[in-house]
Amino acid sequence: IIHELKIQSACNHPNICQLYGYFLDADNLYIMQELCTEGQLFDLLKKRNRIDEDQASFLIRQVLEGIRYLHVKCIIHRDIKP
Repeated sequence: IIHELKIQSACNHPNICQLYGYFLDADNLYIMQELCTEGQLFDLLKKRNRIDEDQASFLIRQVLEGIRYLHVKCIIHRDIKP
């Protein structure tokens, strides 16, 4: 987990939730992360029964720009969900 946190903390892209830091105590791992008030994409898709082509195109582009950023940094995300 610490290795993954180090990778995420090195990422700086508007479509990737920013990790500001983390620390451990005897029992817990604490993660300081950007507040994302809009929620997850999956929740947005569930709330709207249907999205039009323009909205879908915009959302897909945002996701793909984040993935492209990761790939340029030689990072592979192996758990992408809507």
